[in-house]
Amino acid sequence: MMLELDAEVVNGGFHQLFWNSEGAYNEAILEGLRFFGFSNFQDIFLRAVACAEEHKILRTKRRGENTWEEFTAGYKSIPWDLIDEAYYQTSPTLFQCVARYLREHPEEFRHET
Repeated sequence: MMLELDAEVVNGGFHQLFWNSEGAYNEAILEGLRFFGFSNFQDIFLRAVACAEEHKILRTKRRGENTWEEFTAGYKSIPWDLIDEAYYQTSPTLFQCVARYLREHPEEFRHET
C-alpha cells in the first residue's frame, strides 16, 4: 500500500488517491505508515483523509457520473495544495524510506518457498 500511496500522490496528488481508491485503502495505508514508523507521512496522510472527508469526495463521486470534469473540479474546489506540497517536500521521499527499511530489515520480508 505504501507504493500505491506514493504512486497516486506523486502522479496526481491526494485528490487523485481518494478519487481513485474511494478511501478503500485508507486503513491499510495508515497501518503501513504506523508499521514502518513513518510518522511524518502519517501526519500528512491523516490531514489528507480529514480534508477528503470534510469535502465529501466519495459522496461527490458516487452521486455524479465520474466524469473528467467532476474529477478535475476537486482540484479547484478543495484546498489540496498545502497537503500535497507537504508530501512532495518531505525528504527522504516515501519511496526512499520504504527502500531503506527493506534494506535494513530483510529478515522481516523473507518467505520460505
